[in-house]
Amino acid sequence: MNTKPLIKQRNFSPRPASFTDLPFVADVEIGPRKTQRLFWNVPPADDYGEANQIGVQYACDFVQYLKQNKSLVGSARLGWIVSDMAKARADDTRGYAIGFWSFVEQLLYVAATRVDHYSIAEEQAQRYATWKAEADKESNHV
Repeated sequence: MNTKPLIKQRNFSPRPASFTDLPFVADVEIGPRKTQRLFWNVPPADDYGEANQIGVQYACDFVQYLKQNKSLVGSARLGWIVSDMAKARADDTRGYAIGFWSFVEQLLYVAATRVDHYSIAEEQAQRYATWKAEADKESNHV
């Protein structure tokens, strides 16, 4: 077994860190003085296995980013990644995505075995219901 670490441990400054600090997110030029943020900007890969391992690294980096920028948790950044993944040429970048999602599934399983995910969802639903009731109450008084 190889004793040299294959996954790099990274830190993202809690400032909050820019999303482009992640290695797979980039602002690219699309015209004069125009840029577009790509949330899944990965190069075509010739080696599926290597791309798969890089995808695992990307998932680790994304999770570390969230750990160090807690205020951004729940801001749907994962949805932006999914959207751009869907637009990518799947045949050229499939290995990255498979590695990314396989590792995210493993993390979800580990988390679900350690916390009551339904109670977390209930807390979130209660917060929203309270906010909605207060907003409705204010709009009825206007």
